[in-house]
Amino acid sequence: MTTEQIVTLALEENARVGKEFVHDKVPSECRSCKLFQICMGNLKKGREYKIVKIKENISHQCPLYKKQLLVVKVKEKPLIVAFPIRKSFPGMLIKFHPTPCSERKCKYYENCNPARNVIPMGMPVKTLKILCNIKEECKYGHNLSLVQVSKKRK
Repeated sequence: MTTEQIVTLALEENARVGKEFVHDKVPSECRSCKLFQICMGNLKKGREYKIVKIKENISHQCPLYKKQLLVVKVKEKPLIVAFPIRKSFPGMLIKFHPTPCSERKCKYYENCNPARNVIPMGMPVKTLKILCNIKEECKYGHNLSLVQVSKKRK
């Protein structure tokens, strides 16, 4: 997670403060668009964002969708991962390593194994907040906590 605001574009119909979205697949037509860098180029695939401000007096026409785009400021939503309880202390700096798990139907699977483009293996992270213990729900009995973390630069 980062606390800095990122300038990007949103379709006018989606541009409202508090709106949350996941930056997903980028249509191939967008890559050659003159608006690509500000529209999608500064967002990370697979990450969740929340619109925090709208610049309603600035708009652009989307060449692909033929709709108005508004300039918005977004914040990346916090990363929630599963950490061993013994490594779960607020303020702790640690290199992230996913928890080995093959139970894809588990509701915590994505927390134990976030996509590599979201949080690469070995990336330094800082523990911000301990959310809850999930040991009782782990099929393999791993002693885990759900933890809110922020990425740190290497």
